[in-house]
Amino acid sequence: MKGLFTLLACAFALSMSLAHASPAKPQRVVSMNLCTDQLLMLLADPERIASVSYLSTEPDSSFVADKVLAAGYPLNHNRVEEIIPLQPDLIITGQYLHLQEAQLLRTLGFRVETFPVFNNLADVKANIQRLADLLGEPQRGKDMIAAMDARLDTLLQAVPKAPRPALSYHARGYTQGSNTLLHELMQLAGWHNIAADLGIQGYGPIDLESLVLAGPHALIVSHFAPGTRSLGQEYLSHPVLKQLTDGRPPIALDARLLICGGPMNLIALEKLIEARNAD
Repeated sequence: MKGLFTLLACAFALSMSLAHASPAKPQRVVSMNLCTDQLLMLLADPERIASVSYLSTEPDSSFVADKVLAAGYPLNHNRVEEIIPLQPDLIITGQYLHLQEAQLLRTLGFRVETFPVFNNLADVKANIQRLADLLGEPQRGKDMIAAMDARLDTLLQAVPKAPRPALSYHARGYTQGSNTLLHELMQLAGWHNIAADLGIQGYGPIDLESLVLAGPHALIVSHFAPGTRSLGQEYLSHPVLKQLTDGRPPIALDARLLICGGPMNLIALEKLIEARNAD
């Protein structure tokens, strides 16, 4: 404990000097959150990345796991004592994550910027541009957003006009209703999200009876860790689900495409459009 107090005292003195000599473009950026990890990897020069979270190396959840492992960036576990020695001039994380750690780091004089939850593509683009601005690279954000918009325009040209009813179904019987990124992607791809018709906002449970009565033409699933089994995942193998969709297999989306916001979201959209056209 004494060692930690000594470290914090040294960090306070150091951070005060950094606060007065911080460059216009942060040179030592630390990310404490998977979603900020991924945007940082996409927008920042490699030499300016001081650390990313350990979650960025998880292949089942991180879209940039291979790149992080290849680069060999220092990993953090969101602990203050890990981050202080890195002497970051910018720390980024999620708005509702690591609140105590973020506050302590601010108290010690470090610059901590948080990013809000995304519920649609507009939110995703706003987070991209905000990070690009914080990095002092606004044009990189504009270029990434322009590329996403161009890709979106191309994808939407292949969407059928008449939407089909569908519903996302996840482990433990959860679904995604309105005010979610998946809801918007479903609508864009020509699927009608009947979870929204049931009044479900955000992530929420749906019992099997309500699911059957809703009568979706297709089910959309997203396995977090393919090849694994759990009691929660047993919901997805219930025999009534196959009967409900006349034996059609569910539309499977890679969880890495939806956990965080970024260009990878459009890969999920493309797969939803392909499934709609193949229907």
